[in-house]
Amino acid sequence: MVKTLDVSDLSIEELNIMQVTLDRIRERKSPWPTKSLPIESEEERRVRGKAMADALRSLVGSEFAASIPDPVAWQREIRKDRSLPGREE
Repeated sequence: MVKTLDVSDLSIEELNIMQVTLDRIRERKSPWPTKSLPIESEEERRVRGKAMADALRSLVGSEFAASIPDPVAWQREIRKDRSLPGREE
């Protein structure tokens, strides 16, 4: 279904924004500016992956997880809403 739009009340700036948005949609680009992230090399990805795996292994071997008798209750307590500093309820 094609809809028509009455643009008689729009400013030139609004019309230009609409045109840019439509052009970007036609080009299959985002209508909003985006920031490109740097592309990670294979070596950087491998090093980062190894660091993450090492960190997880150290957590598994630590006594931290064993020190929590009820993980569900612990998580519920950690996620409980707290009042913000300097704000009284």
